Amino acid sequence: MEERISDQHPGAGSQDEAERWFVRLLEEDCPSGVRADFERWRAADPAHAAAYREVEYLWKQSGDAVQDAAVAAAARRALHHAPSEPWFLGRRWLFPAVGLGFAILLALVAIPRFSAQSEPDAGTHYTALAGQQRTVQLSDGSTILLNTDTEIVERYGTQVRRIDLLHGQAQFQVQGNKAWPFVVHAEHGTVTAVGTQFQVRIDGDTTGVILLKGKVDVATQAPDASPQTVNRVGCYCDDCQAFAHWLGRAELLDAQGRSDIVQVAPAKFAFVRGQDRVKGVRLSPKGLYRWYASCCNTPVGNTLSPAIPFVGILAAAFDQDAPRADAAFGPPTGAIMGKFAIGEVPVATTKLQPSLLVRVVAKVLGWRLRGRVWPHPFFTRGNDTPVYPVNVLSREERDALRPYCGPHPTAAA
Repeated sequence: MEERISDQHPGAGSQDEAERWFVRLLEEDCPSGVRADFERWRAADPAHAAAYREVEYLWKQSGDAVQDAAVAAAARRALHHAPSEPWFLGRRWLFPAVGLGFAILLALVAIPRFSAQSEPDAGTHYTALAGQQRTVQLSDGSTILLNTDTEIVERYGTQVRRIDLLHGQAQFQVQGNKAWPFVVHAEHGTVTAVGTQFQVRIDGDTTGVILLKGKVDVATQAPDASPQTVNRVGCYCDDCQAFAHWLGRAELLDAQGRSDIVQVAPAKFAFVRGQDRVKGVRLSPKGLYRWYASCCNTPVGNTLSPAIPFVGILAAAFDQDAPRADAAFGPPTGAIMGKFAIGEVPVATTKLQPSLLVRVVAKVLGWRLRGRVWPHPFFTRGNDTPVYPVNVLSREERDALRPYCGPHPTAAA
């Protein structure tokens, strides 16, 4: 039966539809009827035509991107892992984009879990006007000092004491209750306290936290995350498995060694505090940069050079509840490197998936062309040098990790 892409695809935006049409039209045996359907779809709405032009433009720009030495090196290494009979065989003009797509897909990451978040209710608003300060006494005995021009929303529930800082700066004196956590939500992250004193400030595109007494947990988050603004893909590769085992964090992998990854633009990722504990490791001299917190061996990001701009995040890091991750980012668009999966090889994970490749290239090159590389959380602007110290494993150290990895591990974590 002839495959068609419907303009009524449920839940898909123009960009997603444009990516699917682009992939379908790349096929050499694409029937004329499909091309006619595409033309009708493109003509039906100016947004459709604009979305398709953008996908086509970004795909062509991938050829220019690999002129960058760092990108070219990553693409060459990526193509070294390509299937022996790739789908793009005979289409030389696709090689740069394919290499770039492979390079991006092979750079995946895991970072710590954030706490599950309950859905907010309307709450109670408290405001300090410009030139004023205000002290708010909460029902549990906690107090909040609102600085000038500050607004908060109190949303206490049975499971969590939630405060949303909408703008400005506030100082919190929290009454301790381990069974009833106190969580402050700001624009770029959350602060969780049991019994402590701290300040939170929203200043433009950043959120700052100052600890005055006690202890808090700070978690960054990806703003404006949605299926249209991120890539989500699974990876079974032995390097991702090796990194988790090197850290002693094998629990971040599923039973088959898969990482569920969400890729975001670097400018959308920032640390609130704890940067002094961030370190990097490379499994080989030309391997990916794999960043982690040295205090607890928690992964915080895998990257290539800034020339290929993205930071990958473990989907479970955003929420402990998988359905919530699906709601925020949509389901994974595919999986790669299935030949390293432990046990039965997952379907369609050992061959390149054109739709996944097009999506990756469109998103990551889009971030680059729209200026979402800087500020980069891991590299210095101007010379692209790492911000944090990086250790390169010796060949012996890397080889020592292989028995723990798929497809046939011989050692237990």
